[in-house]
Amino acid sequence: NPYIENVKIHRKFPNIIQIDIEERIPTYSIDYVGRYAIINNQGYVLEISDNNKELPIILNSKTAEGEISTNQRLNDEDLERLEDVLKIMSSARENNLDTEVTNIDINDKNEYSIYLEKEKKKIHLGDSSNLSNKMLYVVAILEQEKDKEGDIFVNGDLNNKFQPYFREKV
Repeated sequence: NPYIENVKIHRKFPNIIQIDIEERIPTYSIDYVGRYAIINNQGYVLEISDNNKELPIILNSKTAEGEISTNQRLNDEDLERLEDVLKIMSSARENNLDTEVTNIDINDKNEYSIYLEKEKKKIHLGDSSNLSNKMLYVVAILEQEKDKEGDIFVNGDLNNKFQPYFREKV
C-alpha cells in the first residue's frame, strides 16, 4: 500500500499484538494524462485519481508519464524542484496563503510561479531565494489590488533595488 510509510509490530505478552502504522500524507497532485498523480511531500506517488482532491497542482513535472506509477518516486529533477515547492509552500503558510494556492509551475527553477484561483492572480516568484520577503510583498500587493485579476511580480533581486509590482489583466 503506497500510503503506508512505516510499520512497527510489537508483541505484548501474553496475547496482544500492537501494530503502529505511519501513513504518507497526500500533499500535491501532478497533472497526469488527463488525471492526477497524488504525491506526498517526499515525491512518492500515492495514487492515480480522476480528481486532484483539492490539493495544489504541480505543473510541468519532468517525470515521464511512463515513470509515474503508485509507490514510485518522481525523477531526481522533480525531487529537487519539490524541495523548492516545500520552501515556497512553507513561506506561503507563514503568510496564510497556502490554502489559496491552486497551481505551482515548476517548469523553470529560476522562474517558479504560483496561481491563486480565488484571487485570480498569478505570482511570479523567480527562484526560491528570499521567499519570506517576497511573500510579504505578495501579501501587501494582494491587499492593495483586491478584486483585480492579474500578475504579481516579485521575481527580481530585492536586494538590488528591484521593486515588486502588479500588472492588471486587460
